Amino acid sequence: MFRIAPLTAGFLGRAAGEFESFTYPRLRPLLARAGQSTSAAGCIAVGVWMGEQPAGLALYSEPWALPPEGAAAASLPPGIDSADAADSARSPEATPPKDRRRLLSVMVHPLARRSGLGMRLLASGEALARESGTRRLVAVHSSRMQARQAFERLLAVCGWRPPQELEFRLAGRAAWAERAKHDWAGFLQRLADRGFGTTSWRDMDDAEWAKARRVAHELPEADRAFDPFSRNIGVTPLADLSIVLRREERIVGWIVGSRGALADSFHYSQGYALPEVRRLGWLAAGARDVCERQAKLHGAASLSVFETSQGNTAMRRFMERQLEPYSEWTDSRYVSEKELQP
Repeated sequence: MFRIAPLTAGFLGRAAGEFESFTYPRLRPLLARAGQSTSAAGCIAVGVWMGEQPAGLALYSEPWALPPEGAAAASLPPGIDSADAADSARSPEATPPKDRRRLLSVMVHPLARRSGLGMRLLASGEALARESGTRRLVAVHSSRMQARQAFERLLAVCGWRPPQELEFRLAGRAAWAERAKHDWAGFLQRLADRGFGTTSWRDMDDAEWAKARRVAHELPEADRAFDPFSRNIGVTPLADLSIVLRREERIVGWIVGSRGALADSFHYSQGYALPEVRRLGWLAAGARDVCERQAKLHGAASLSVFETSQGNTAMRRFMERQLEPYSEWTDSRYVSEKELQP
């Protein structure tokens, strides 16, 4: 009754629209690419039919290598974001093997659920991934995901490791910056009196870049992960939406902005303030400032997403206390993994 098989480029050319409903809209362009290159290099798509009708799909990313020391995030293939590549501190290699794939989505028609099709789809996808040289599969999902518990149960029964919290996120429209300007008027004036200011990376001259790099170079060992000029930060900064924080003429911190996966979304995954201003509100004022810049450049309705790793409890408290009142949603992202034996 059910038939499971890889989806080739030729087949998808005729019936891609029938399978598109079984994955997220932002992933549909990847579905169209499945099978267009060699199985070792392309995306993997596995479909299930109930008679002649599509009834389910499992979609996997192109393979990628965990970036070695000094690698840029821009080398990651479509469907992969920086969080997927930030799970280990691998030692440098000349040419790291592209031995990882992300399970992007798996979905079965409601009438075909509870029949083991999800397990069979993943088993088939894993076999194809293994044949292509993949040695580790990664899945990332949100606490806001519909049917989250069912997805986690499916991974568990298929031998995946239990999900671990990866990061906490908070999102709101850039218009929040104007509301906060009014709500925080007294607070912002006190900071201005103490010398608060910002400069976008685009507006910095060579002397200011030298100052900023010197501040980053002198960070204590425990704070080295916040060096915004390291090529290991996992994002490609946008010069217009990345800023340094100032106290008078001195650089005392920064916020790094990058483009999100969704249209008109911008992510702020790294923010840092030196200890001398950390408890004075420099980061809060900087977050408002950079989102005001975003609203001017990309519209008040564009989405601002602030992210912090699960271990950064101080930043999470700051986000929950200062930014959550202006947010549309918050969530945690979880990562699960499965090793594939040769």
